[in-house]
Amino acid sequence: MLKIDMIVPEPLCPSSDLLKRRINDIIALNFAAEEIDFAITVCDNVSVCTPEKVAELAGHESELEVVSRILQRRRDTLEEVFHAAELWSQELETAREPLREAAEGLSLLMTPVLKMREELKCHGKCPKPCELNNWIKASL
Repeated sequence: MLKIDMIVPEPLCPSSDLLKRRINDIIALNFAAEEIDFAITVCDNVSVCTPEKVAELAGHESELEVVSRILQRRRDTLEEVFHAAELWSQELETAREPLREAAEGLSLLMTPVLKMREELKCHGKCPKPCELNNWIKASL
């Protein structure tokens, strides 16, 4: 059985929510449920941090402001937001990259974190569905 672990903030940020949804969809469409154990835990803001915590620790408040403006712009264009994933955009993912790099510089991981068989696959971003599917296939 493949163990997939995801570490997320609470509440879920757009990247974490989208990653969770993509993994659930890929599992449902391509794999038998008994083949995969998918677990989600909340980050501790110690070894795995939210973008907000990374910005605070690294002094990257300006990058966090850019992320916040992008999210607010997305909220303003939508009548209602039912899921955080609806706020995700490539622009948001790009704006988060300096924070992800700052986390690495501090020897931290940034949410969302994805591990398969205890091996780190990614952190601080939401991979494309084809990449996720390939990682799952290769890990089985």
